[in-house]
Amino acid sequence: MSFWDYCKDKSISVLCQVAGMMFLALFLVATGYPSSNSILIISAWGAVAGGGFLVAFIRRNRYFHKLDRTLEQLDQPYLIADVMDAGYRFEDKKYRQILRKSNKAVIERIHRIEQEQKEYREYMEGWVHEVKTPLTTIGLICENKKDDQTRRILTELAKLDNDVETMLFYARADQVYQDYLIQPISLHERILYVIAKNKQLFIQNQMQIEITFSEAVVRSDPKWVEFIINQIVLNSIKYKRENEAKITFSIETQNAGKSLIIRDNGIGILEEEQKRVFDKGFTGTNGRNHEKSTGIGLYLCKRLCDKLGIGICIRSVLMHETEVILTFPDIAKDMPYLSKL
Repeated sequence: MSFWDYCKDKSISVLCQVAGMMFLALFLVATGYPSSNSILIISAWGAVAGGGFLVAFIRRNRYFHKLDRTLEQLDQPYLIADVMDAGYRFEDKKYRQILRKSNKAVIERIHRIEQEQKEYREYMEGWVHEVKTPLTTIGLICENKKDDQTRRILTELAKLDNDVETMLFYARADQVYQDYLIQPISLHERILYVIAKNKQLFIQNQMQIEITFSEAVVRSDPKWVEFIINQIVLNSIKYKRENEAKITFSIETQNAGKSLIIRDNGIGILEEEQKRVFDKGFTGTNGRNHEKSTGIGLYLCKRLCDKLGIGICIRSVLMHETEVILTFPDIAKDMPYLSKL
């Protein structure tokens, strides 16, 4: 709080003090009081009033500086009313009471919203597990009776299963810290699992697959890593080229850790859109011109990578290729708090 701001706030009091001194001076002159004594009295009044004004400013300034420091030190600034001093002025105490009542209402509202979200998330998770049972049954029936019609059903079933899984992971995205297990995982095995899961889509789209490495071990959560790789693979299938479509998996070892590079020779992404591909709901030109897209897949990948400490970036050349690079950090250097898990 600046001195000028304080003066503007107290302008009415200052004007009243000045008016009082002027009235007193006129009164003393009108009553014939000696001018020397009048000047002494007015000066004393002004000195006392000015001193009191300055002391009051210093006290208020210290009070607000202390509040600012306390606010900066709080992890949850909205709890300031619970730790701030009551103050020596009645209005400070009143403001504190109002803030505490307001914060209490806000916290209660937040708790209600969190409970509603928890119930909704639990319902969605239960629904997903229930719906996966008939999906699995339909898949087994089609596998036991292979023909052109059942192959088409299996293809659509794979798309539906991926959509259901995306919904489940979206519901859990905010609770990654409660649902992960950091452990050594084989990227080769995770990729083979994703390929097997989407084999009908690869067959239908006549897409070639190349894995240029035999083994690469990183530390992360296998379930979440599978989901991230699966979303990237689905995008490669969705935006493939018409002929000789191909997806390649390779590994690069760097000082920062191991990088998994997923490259396809699809239609690519416009340069001006590449910075926005991780934005929620962003579909871009490809999403509008080709299959219906929700813009959720890469958004979820980015969120999960941020929570798991995995770097993710995209490089693309229009009508030539797209690379998605997942960089798994050196646990001992970049994520020491996970090294003991």
